[in-house]
Amino acid sequence: HGAVEMLPPLLQLSHIVAGTGPVDSFSVLDAAGQQLDLPFDLTRPWARFIARHEVRECRRFVFDRVFRRPNVPSGQPRQPVECDFDIIGGGNFLSEEAECLVVAVDAVLSATGSGGNSGLSLVLNDISIIRILAGHYGIEPADFLDYLCTLQHVGHARRSALLAARYPSMASGGEQLKALAPSESGPDLSRRLVEAFPRVARHLVPAVSRLSAIVAAVSPILRGCQLSID
Repeated sequence: HGAVEMLPPLLQLSHIVAGTGPVDSFSVLDAAGQQLDLPFDLTRPWARFIARHEVRECRRFVFDRVFRRPNVPSGQPRQPVECDFDIIGGGNFLSEEAECLVVAVDAVLSATGSGGNSGLSLVLNDISIIRILAGHYGIEPADFLDYLCTLQHVGHARRSALLAARYPSMASGGEQLKALAPSESGPDLSRRLVEAFPRVARHLVPAVSRLSAIVAAVSPILRGCQLSID
């Protein structure tokens, strides 16, 4: 897919993201006593690198460790491995997002040695859908970043409980959305969205339809996958 491996700097000063980072981030002190954050995920360091160097067009992939707060006090950080594939620039968002979906499926199948897609489950996220639902459930703009951190950076086992405690209506709406299959036909999907979210349907229908168009564009490759929106 024309991507090259690129690793942004490992460390960042904690004050750069003070108050905005995920709750499980892990920090260390350098010899000068400065607090430094180890990367919690592969997205934030890359986004900072892109903004700082004004990169306009790039395709990159990376496999690397990320660091999470240990489960026990004073323990070693947890170090799961993540992979990332990003396309910067180009302008044809539909084809680029479809390509990202293809790369994700190819990577999972290669890693598992599976000969087909049967039993493979894909959960799709879309920032425009998250933004619409957040507004629908009255989440204040000042709380939006906090919500996104909760959604993106907490493990699946904890996420449902945290969302239900902090934003119970949003968690309920997310479960309704997850029940919709993005591979459904356009009219059926639109009707179900109008029934489930009447107040924001005029914004939500185009956003979900766009996601469905991406799925449709790569449907031969996704055959047998179980798809949901989260």
